[in-house]
Amino acid sequence: MQRLPAQEFIYYKANSIVPDSKLTFNEMRAYYEKHREPAVLKLLLAYCRTNKDYDSALKICDELDKLIAVDPLNNLIRAELLLEQEKVGQAYEHADKVIQDFPNWFRGQFMKMAVSLLEKNHKLTLKQLQILRDKYELDFRELVDTEEHYQEFRKSKEYAVWKKENDAAAVGQDNK
Repeated sequence: MQRLPAQEFIYYKANSIVPDSKLTFNEMRAYYEKHREPAVLKLLLAYCRTNKDYDSALKICDELDKLIAVDPLNNLIRAELLLEQEKVGQAYEHADKVIQDFPNWFRGQFMKMAVSLLEKNHKLTLKQLQILRDKYELDFRELVDTEEHYQEFRKSKEYAVWKKENDAAAVGQDNK
């Protein structure tokens, strides 16, 4: 990446995340073809995500897989792209791949939870929340209790289990 002119790279980076940028896909692609660096390919991926060109973004993920053998971020991005398109089965598959390749990275577990929310799979949502709380010590109580994404989950019997577990843990902490 040291070969890339800094000003040019910053220009393309800025335009990759601006919706309705004046740059076209072909101009971004030409910039990648000129430099053939994974960092530039990731800019092209960001450009496609920003402009909701999911098919091109997924193809770029495939290209990145050829350049970077095991990249958990690439699989996570692929899962996010599939989730945005509501392709739940494929999103689960890639979230599981992130978990398999990097079992101690919480983002794979979080992505699996996000997919379970979209699918309204409350049992899996509960399981993922428990993993995130117990293994990674992440506190999702306020998020689950207030965010719109969790609205259906809050109506489920699994939410009652979640609430009871967290209330019991909070009482245990208060007694210490």
